[in-house]
Amino acid sequence: MKKLLNVIGYILYVGMILWEVIEFLAVPAVLVILGLLNELPWQYYVISIGGYFALFIILEIILHFVFKALDKKYTPLIERKLEKYFNEFSKKE
Repeated sequence: MKKLLNVIGYILYVGMILWEVIEFLAVPAVLVILGLLNELPWQYYVISIGGYFALFIILEIILHFVFKALDKKYTPLIERKLEKYFNEFSKKE
């Protein structure tokens, strides 16, 4: 029974990681759906999705420098998410 619960736990754990990825990619998915419904050319997808990721990167850079100016430690969003899941995963074993 314990092995079955471990397998279910690992499956749910992978599901949580996938959910985080889906949350991050939700805005580009909505932009793609809107582009498909309006039959927009490929340039729309490049500009809108590329702009989304560019704004995300610019925000991360700005936050890094703001926290550095305040003499505080800043950990990027992606690194926080990865640490959260991999630290919990290493604790389970």
